[in-house]
Amino acid sequence: MTGIVTMNKVEQRTYGLVLEVIYKRMTIGELALMIGKSYRQCQRILKKVEEKQILGIKHGNSNRPP
Repeated sequence: MTGIVTMNKVEQRTYGLVLEVIYKRMTIGELALMIGKSYRQCQRILKKVEEKQILGIKHGNSNRPP
C-alpha cells in the first residue's frame, strides 16, 4: 500500500467495524445490521479487507476516469 488513502465518514465507520469483526469483538451478523448490508456482502467486505487492508473498503473504480 503506497500513497494517501482518502475515505469518507461512511467508509471510515465501515472499516472500524470490520476491524471489530477481525478482532472477534463483533459478529458478521452484527456488522451487517450496523452498516445495512447483507450477511454475504459483509463476508465479501471482510475478505477484501483481510487481503488489501484499508484499500479493501474503497470502491474498485475510485480515482479512475469515467
